[in-house]
Amino acid sequence: MKIDFGIDVGTFHHSFNGNEFTYMVEAGMPAMKAIQSTTVTNAKVLKNDAIGEISSGKYADIIAVNEDPIININTIENVIFVMNDGVIYKNDSY
Repeated sequence: MKIDFGIDVGTFHHSFNGNEFTYMVEAGMPAMKAIQSTTVTNAKVLKNDAIGEISSGKYADIIAVNEDPIININTIENVIFVMNDGVIYKNDSY
């Protein structure tokens, strides 16, 4: 079964949708699969091979966090860097 991540939350404010990763992991989903639900899996569900991974010729938004999210999935709730289409929108990494 594939689970894709969406932001159409109805039970909490949109700014808290990063919590969804924690809920997925708490329910038994491996952290990498939870992360992939927002990238590779969504690209497959949308049948769009131009998104979903960071590689040459593809569109990607890039985020960074302070810790390894595979070890601590909660770190995704504190994004310190955001880049979209080559433009940096947030950089709290220094």
